[in-house]
Amino acid sequence: MNKEKQDANRTRILAAAERLLKSIGRDAITIRAVADEAKVQLPTIYRLFGDKSGLLDAIAEHGFVRYMKIRPKSEGTLNPIEELRAGWDIHVRFGLENPELYGLMYGESYSGRFTPAAQIAYDGLKNLIIRLATSGCLKVSQEEATFSAFASASGVVLTMLSWPDFLHENSYYINIRESMISSITTESYSNGDEVISNALQTLGANLKDLNVLSQNEKNLLQEWLKRSYAKFSRLKN
Repeated sequence: MNKEKQDANRTRILAAAERLLKSIGRDAITIRAVADEAKVQLPTIYRLFGDKSGLLDAIAEHGFVRYMKIRPKSEGTLNPIEELRAGWDIHVRFGLENPELYGLMYGESYSGRFTPAAQIAYDGLKNLIIRLATSGCLKVSQEEATFSAFASASGVVLTMLSWPDFLHENSYYINIRESMISSITTESYSNGDEVISNALQTLGANLKDLNVLSQNEKNLLQEWLKRSYAKFSRLKN
């Protein structure tokens, strides 16, 4: 089978499987039902996806990637704190608008297994947290910030899907989002150059209180800081 036909079959199978997912639910999906819906032979599905688990993973990944492609692009246009706020909202919105796909993404998380779609979402969050850290916005570790953002967003989605009475209570999840942001960020944004410059000046100003160093070590470090700041200032200008 040439690649063009293989890609066409894959797209048709995933579209058929997603239709079945929304109409009959995850538990009722079988390889045969998907094959009949997509009008392909059973071996074609096994060859492309391996087994039912592989097919379900591919459905979730396909749906999530498609959703991310059609959403408004904000990366690079917002400061990292605003981007975290926007990304958190997008995660929640995707889960509430696509409960079946979200269930596939995170349905096996309790077993310690991340689906490929969940891993894509998690990696994107980690990259954003790195931006926050390098911009001087974090007041906790990157690991804690990633956990807080991920747990709050997924927790809101799963809670709201479990209790439909909360679906229209936007203020509830906005409060959770803002509490998370205030707990992990300084809510002030500096670009990378400002962070480095401020850090050099701050360390130099407080060097006298660094009692773990001898006076000779302090003098040496002070000289390094002065040289670094001077060189950095020239590069920045």
